[in-house]
Amino acid sequence: MGRIVLLMTLCLITPLFASAQVILNEIAWMGTPVEGVEAKQWWRYEWVELFNAGESDVSLNGWAVQLYGEKLEWTIALSGAVPAHEYFVAAASDKVQGSDLSYANLAGKFANSGQRVVLRNEHG
Repeated sequence: MGRIVLLMTLCLITPLFASAQVILNEIAWMGTPVEGVEAKQWWRYEWVELFNAGESDVSLNGWAVQLYGEKLEWTIALSGAVPAHEYFVAAASDKVQGSDLSYANLAGKFANSGQRVVLRNEHG
C-alpha cells in the first residue's frame, strides 16, 4: 500500500516540476537597433530573453539574471511571468520593442567576453 501511495504522489508532483522549464534564450550584449537613436548608441539598449519551454506559465517573482566576471558584478531582478511556450525580454529601456521588463541600469552591463550569465529561480 505504501508503494502505491508513493507512486501516486510522484505522478502528481512530477508534472509540476517538469512543466517549469525557463531558459536563457538570447542575449543582445551589443544592444539592438532602436528607432530614433543613432546606431553608435545602440549598445545602450542591451537585453536578455528567456523562453518557457514548459506546459504552464511560470512566475518570475524572486528570479534573477546574474552577471559574473571574476565575481558577481550585476543582478537583474526579474518580475512578471513567462507564459507557457512564450518569451520574456528584460531590456535596458522600454524603447526596446517587445520588452516585458525595463531595467534602466542594464545598459553596458554585458561584457563582450569572459562573462558568465546565470539564471536563478526563487530557490537559488
